[in-house]
Amino acid sequence: HNDYGADMADRHSDLLGTELSPLVKGPTRKSVIQLNHAGALEANVKGLNRNIFPYLQAKDDHHPPVDWPEFSRLFSSQDRYMKEVMGEHPDTYMLVTSQEGLSVAMQNGGRIGVFKSVEGMSQVIDIAPWKAAHFLANSGIQVLDLMWNYNTDVGDSHTTSEDMGLTLKGAEFLKTCDNYGIPVFDVSHASPRTAMDMLRIIGPNRRVIASHTGARISDVSEKTRNITDDVATSILERKGIVGIATAGGMLGGKTLDHLVEA
Repeated sequence: HNDYGADMADRHSDLLGTELSPLVKGPTRKSVIQLNHAGALEANVKGLNRNIFPYLQAKDDHHPPVDWPEFSRLFSSQDRYMKEVMGEHPDTYMLVTSQEGLSVAMQNGGRIGVFKSVEGMSQVIDIAPWKAAHFLANSGIQVLDLMWNYNTDVGDSHTTSEDMGLTLKGAEFLKTCDNYGIPVFDVSHASPRTAMDMLRIIGPNRRVIASHTGARISDVSEKTRNITDDVATSILERKGIVGIATAGGMLGGKTLDHLVEA
């Protein structure tokens, strides 16, 4: 929720579900879009975080792309499809590329503002950090989630057994993305030390969030996937956002009470 009296939601698209799926086409896609749009407006959602997730379509499903060319190809494929869907429904969605654009979307009645994010940057080690940062900024990325479910040459994820945080290359890439003007950085999937490294490195003019996470409470089976109290406190001190994921394993159950506790 925000100062505009409307809400933002993370339609994460890890599964490339609903209208973003290349498998959902024609009349079916149109009906799904209409249903999602109506449901979002009814829930007072005026902003959607739409995630580009190159891990999903890699050769081995849900494994890192093997190199930067594969990453950029998969990224560009999902980005093109997203633009195609939005272009087919100009009265439903508007692309947000700035704070001003988000303000317009939040105060508009009919259209929902969509801002692009990317999750899982493992291939920046293959090329100069400025080239990767330029690619993302030039693609209109508004939210950068550095990690996913694997330790990489960028840094350690939540699955690590020995938390070493960001690597030197990861820190250099993060600073470069900050300098290129990417406005929001997401610590979801980062290890505690990686998250704290990100919070330390990212400049004060950028927003830091954890878009889809939970608390490390006793009955949560996926504890490491959730952020620590220290990370959550540091995010909130920077006026960032901690978003709660609705996956049962991250909440300790599937009821509304579990969601409230998280």
